[in-house]
Amino acid sequence: MEIGFLELLAQYSFWLGFSAMAGGVLYFALERQSLAVEYQLVGTLSAAVALVAAINYFYMKSQFDIGDAGQFAQFPTHFRYVDWLLTTPMLLAIVPILIGLKEGTKGLMAQLIVADIIMIAAGYVGETSINAELGATLVGWLFFFIAVAAFIFILFTLYATLSSAEANLPRKRAERIGTLKVFISVGWLIYPLGFLMALVWDGASGGALRELLYNIADVVTKVGFGIVAVAAAKDASYVPVAETEGERA
Repeated sequence: MEIGFLELLAQYSFWLGFSAMAGGVLYFALERQSLAVEYQLVGTLSAAVALVAAINYFYMKSQFDIGDAGQFAQFPTHFRYVDWLLTTPMLLAIVPILIGLKEGTKGLMAQLIVADIIMIAAGYVGETSINAELGATLVGWLFFFIAVAAFIFILFTLYATLSSAEANLPRKRAERIGTLKVFISVGWLIYPLGFLMALVWDGASGGALRELLYNIADVVTKVGFGIVAVAAAKDASYVPVAETEGERA
């Protein structure tokens, strides 16, 4: 049986993901030098996220395989979750640096990282169960809801933190923060959607759709998010600290 269009699309999306991440490493490394010292860590973290993802995508593209008649499927779930375990804390660390948050940073990061670990651990258990059966399982559904609960906590915490900072930032920088909120609201919501597709769509096609959605989301949230974050850091590097309220309007 020839591979279906959805499976083929998912397969090529791994190459797209690898190429995007590799390009992101170069872009962030070069842009880092244009940032003020206090914001260079934004460029460093963005480059590190893209580098880890590029390495994992290089291997993931050879791990995705749909067998005869869709009765056999191999997914790069192990590589995927190793990637997320390493990259999501770095993505979360960008936010307090970018908005100049000092007070309460340790408490905020501790909450986000704990929720992040719960989300990743629950997602891994749930998805490996789904992969084994090529369809929904009780374990899959249970850990889906646990992962989504942790995900929602992270999403709302980040959104609230950025919204609070946005009101007190210079206009141009506030616009960048607004764009980051769009990436968080839209791009990050693709992840639970991908998980859900593997639960409600039996067979290898459900897993293929999940991988396709995850690859799209990874490019948006790692490369796209990083580009906007670095742009906001660049704006902050050249905006006078004593900018007046009139200039912010």
